Amino acid sequence: MHAVKLTNLTDDYATVAGYGVVFGGQDLTGDTFTADTDFDVKRAVGRPVFYDHSLQQDVEHEIGEIAAIKTDATGLWVEAQLDRSKAYVEQVLKLVEQGALGYSSGSASHLLRRAGGMLKR
Repeated sequence: MHAVKLTNLTDDYATVAGYGVVFGGQDLTGDTFTADTDFDVKRAVGRPVFYDHSLQQDVEHEIGEIAAIKTDATGLWVEAQLDRSKAYVEQVLKLVEQGALGYSSGSASHLLRRAGGMLKR
């Protein structure tokens, strides 16, 4: 896991950033991301951010949104803006400070395209 870090903090919002995908790295199911993977990043900005895939009963709501994504030689650098007025965001920020949280691509499995252990889309 590549932990996200706090990069900006205001009274209303917290920006957290880190690698959402590292090229050559494997996801939890063993699939590998490459620079050739189609991530469809142009539609990612503005998408909602959830804590733990919204699987926690108390934190099923979105806590922010993707603010920016850039691709570099390492992977996809993702910046998210968390809304500090949302329930549990302050607790999430404490986990960020501890280096305990990372990003997930959050892909729906039926939309993935694989070839030889590599994620194509």
